[in-house]
Amino acid sequence: MPLNRNSIRIFSVMFLIVTLITGYAILSILWSKNGESDQNSPPTAPVVLISPSPTYSDDLLTCIIIIPSTDVENDTITYNYKWFRNGSATNLETNTVQALETQIGDIWQCYVTPFDGTGFGISGSDTTIIQNREPSEPTNTPPSAPEVAIEPDPAYSNNTLTCTIIIPSADSENDSVTYYYEWFRNKSATGFTGVNLSSIHTNSGDEWKCIVTPYDGSDYGLAGNDSIVIQDDGIPIPENTPPIAPEVIIEPDPAYNNNTLTCTILVPSTDVDNDSIIYIYE
Repeated sequence: MPLNRNSIRIFSVMFLIVTLITGYAILSILWSKNGESDQNSPPTAPVVLISPSPTYSDDLLTCIIIIPSTDVENDTITYNYKWFRNGSATNLETNTVQALETQIGDIWQCYVTPFDGTGFGISGSDTTIIQNREPSEPTNTPPSAPEVAIEPDPAYSNNTLTCTIIIPSADSENDSVTYYYEWFRNKSATGFTGVNLSSIHTNSGDEWKCIVTPYDGSDYGLAGNDSIVIQDDGIPIPENTPPIAPEVIIEPDPAYNNNTLTCTILVPSTDVDNDSIIYIYE
C-alpha cells in the first residue's frame, strides 16, 4: 500500500520516540554501573583476642586477629591497633603491650580497625583484666637413692643376711627419710621386709637381692639395691686358677721331609691349686 505524506510523518515521529527511549535506557544502565563502581564498601570487623587468657601482671599482652576482615572489592586490608586502659586511650598502637605497662586490676581493651585503602571498617575488640599470679605450690624433690650392701660378703647358708645402708639418701628439703626394705630370692618377691634375713630362709646357690626405697614423707625416691649368691655351708667355694703354659719344643730341629716330628715339653706347667695336670696336643 503506498504511503502518503501524513503516514511518513507519523512513522518518522514514532521512530524518533523509540530511538530516544532506547538511548535513555542505555545511558541509564551505564550511569548505574559507573555509579556502583565508584562506591566503596568498607571491610567487615575482625574477630580479635587478647592473649594470654587469663592475663597476669608479668605477661606480655598480645592482640591476635582470630578471624580477619573481609572486603567485597577484594581490596588489601591493613589494621590499626589502639589500646585502652581502664576506659582511657593510651598511646600504644601496636599489637602488644609490655608487662611493665600493666598493673594488677587494670582493665585493658584492644581495638583493631580494618582499612581497605579507601575507608575504615568497624573495629573488633577484646577486653582482659590483669590478675595477680598466685604463688605456686612448693614442689617436693624426692630423696636420692641410697647405696646399700648385703652383709656378710661372701655369704653362706648358715649366715643371717643384713641389708646395710652404706650411703644414706640425700633430701634437698632436709626432710626426714625413712626406708622400706624388700627381699627377692632368685628374682621373685618373698614378702620379707626387714633389715635382716634369717639363714633359715636361705639355701646354697640362692641369689638374694635387697631393694631399699627411700621416702621423705611426700615422695618415694629411687631405690638402691644389692645382690649376693649364697655359698655352701659356710665353706667358701674355692676359685680355680688355671695352670700356666708349658714350654715346648718340636724336634728334630732342623727337620727334613723324612723326619718324624716330636713335640717335647721342656718345662712342665705349674698349678697353684696343685691340681693334676694333663696335656692335650693339637
